[in-house]
Amino acid sequence: MAILDNARNPRTPTPWYVIRSAEMSFFTPAFLCYEPMTLAPGRALALRYRVAVTPAAGTRPACGPSSPAFPNARPKTDKEPPP
Repeated sequence: MAILDNARNPRTPTPWYVIRSAEMSFFTPAFLCYEPMTLAPGRALALRYRVAVTPAAGTRPACGPSSPAFPNARPKTDKEPPP
């Protein structure tokens, strides 16, 4: 599995915050990790990520390009079995 950062997300590539413990497992993008961010009044913040699941190792060739917004995503081909 690979989680791909959209090229328009702020501070791409985004670091991730990960917790794995007996109580819970949790992960989230941590784009505020290094410094705060201020939004102007009335402005929205949209964060976009893609999850790619592949039987191959999570390498760039396995994920390959599929669109400019997700340059590391793997393209779907007609040779792949249906989901």
